[in-house]
Amino acid sequence: MTTNKARATARRLLSEDAEPPTAEELQDLTMRLRGYLMILIPEAERATAGLGWGDVPRACALAGVGEARRVLSSGARPGYPASIAHAQRIARSVSALCDHIENLIPSVATTPRPSGAPYGQAAPISGAEADLETDP
Repeated sequence: MTTNKARATARRLLSEDAEPPTAEELQDLTMRLRGYLMILIPEAERATAGLGWGDVPRACALAGVGEARRVLSSGARPGYPASIAHAQRIARSVSALCDHIENLIPSVATTPRPSGAPYGQAAPISGAEADLETDP
């Protein structure tokens, strides 16, 4: 799996020019994004394992992990607009964890980032998470 799929799913909800999903599509996107977070959280934690307590990128990544866990444990309020907002919070956490992982392990990026470019290039994620890579 690469972060490409996770990022593309997140962009589906975060892009300014994205069409609002149907209620069914929203449910599918939300479940997909939750699955990505379940994979990205331990990956981000592993990426911080060798860093010192005072390391700023480590602290940032762990703050992102904490936020992702908080978002995962919360539910959407009733109604379509609240469901969209909840899914967007999940999508932002997915995007942030992809950034942290790529920042902490730049050697895993499959496409080198140009100097000064924002994070967002493909980076492989370890483990047996291939089931989330393929779209139905």
